[in-house]
Amino acid sequence: MALRKAGLTSWLWLGVAAGVVLLVLFLGTISGLVVPFLIALILAMLFHPLVDRLERTRLSRTVASLLVVALTLAAVIAILWVLVAGILSQSEEMVSQVREGVAFLVDAAKRSNLPPELIEELSNRAIEGAPQVASGLATWFSSGLSGSFAFFLGSFAAVFLFYSLLEDWTGVTTWVGSHLGPSPELGATLVADATATVREYFSALTLSSLAVSAII
Repeated sequence: MALRKAGLTSWLWLGVAAGVVLLVLFLGTISGLVVPFLIALILAMLFHPLVDRLERTRLSRTVASLLVVALTLAAVIAILWVLVAGILSQSEEMVSQVREGVAFLVDAAKRSNLPPELIEELSNRAIEGAPQVASGLATWFSSGLSGSFAFFLGSFAAVFLFYSLLEDWTGVTTWVGSHLGPSPELGATLVADATATVREYFSALTLSSLAVSAII
């Protein structure tokens, strides 16, 4: 009897270990879709009211969803372009600030009685490397994004999921709500409250960012 119990326990732990391994493998397989799905879900929470409004103007749900996706992509591309252009336009200023910082450190090093040869070598290396850092930052950013196959696949998945969620937002939220609470009505209320909270959070974040940008 004891031997049989020990055998059953061994098989139980073996099954648990196999289940954990399968779960890890499954999560590793879908890990590339988690971030695109979360991005698409947040964007759908933010922009599905715009699709609803366009649909009330007698546009089909499909056309309205495609239009919102296109506008969102255009906005993202414009933001990335402004960021890269800003880095490139301020590269000379960044280099000058690096040189001023190096001069300050050299002056401080001299006051600390470090060997002059070491101070000169370090300052020369810092000044020579500053232009490469400033000009290479934007180049690395843009080439890294455009040349990454994983980024392309993730972006495609995010856009496709974003469109799918917008196009069938009511069906998706109804299905999720029916599996959340003890009743479909309560589940729908939870989904609506969560969506409204996310929209309010990002609206406040956008307004605060605009205020900080205006002050700066």
